[in-house]
Amino acid sequence: MATDVAFTLTLTITNWGTSAVTGIKAPALTQTGTTSVTRLTGPTPATLSVAGGMSGTITGTYKSGANGTVVLSATATGTDATSGLTDSVSFSSNPITITP
Repeated sequence: MATDVAFTLTLTITNWGTSAVTGIKAPALTQTGTTSVTRLTGPTPATLSVAGGMSGTITGTYKSGANGTVVLSATATGTDATSGLTDSVSFSSNPITITP
């Protein structure tokens, strides 16, 4: 990816259980590496509910930074609609290389 380019990041959350998960909040991104990205818009929606056996998405628009490599990671959490327990899922991107 070139420097100073806008791109969309989509996080797909799949609920493999039978109960809905509600109140899934758009997670803040953790960035590691030799460069970073800047959030332009989103994440949208700010909260999400996913029925059992279904998937939902959270998207945001970001801008690439200076030359280097960055890995994006986050943890999304929500509440199991039946048990009331907190469910969470973590993700990490593949390394994103930003070049001129």
